[in-house]
Amino acid sequence: SAPSRRGGSRPRRSTGRARRRTPAEPNTRVADRLTDLLAGHLGRTPGEELRRVFLVAVESADTLVQLAFRVAPEGDPAIIHETRELLRAYLGRVLD
Repeated sequence: SAPSRRGGSRPRRSTGRARRRTPAEPNTRVADRLTDLLAGHLGRTPGEELRRVFLVAVESADTLVQLAFRVAPEGDPAIIHETRELLRAYLGRVLD
């Protein structure tokens, strides 16, 4: 049976805030490594802004590659192509 609500308790609602990722998460580790490797090459300090850019890129790529393999067992080449285009456009503002 479904749990009853007592005392006027309400289900939790999202605050709209993203949860902070921990360094142990694989995509965070990849983003941190990219930041550390490329910051010097880009003439930038490996700070939070650059880490966020790489984390967004890594998370986007991860999600879209998963989509490609949900659509086709061998990975949909069109989605993989679009993922590359998206990453080039997004990272171009940092890497160029």
